[in-house]
Amino acid sequence: MSEIVELEIPARPDYLSLARLVITGAATIEPTFSDDRIENLRVAVSEACTNAIEAHASAGREQRILIRCDLAEDRIEVAVADH
Repeated sequence: MSEIVELEIPARPDYLSLARLVITGAATIEPTFSDDRIENLRVAVSEACTNAIEAHASAGREQRILIRCDLAEDRIEVAVADH
């Protein structure tokens, strides 16, 4: 059984730390994920969110970015969606 955590943030760099905090916090709930794996996830989420923020800025858009984290016992799937 998996759990879903979703976070919608403005496409601004000052919200990156919130995205990292939420996803990292959600991942630490599952005790089978190592600290290294969670740190790698934190970096990947940060990079994906940064890319989305930069894409919005270059296109002159102000829509929000959706971060969806699907947590299961054996995996974590994170999707970052921009407009």
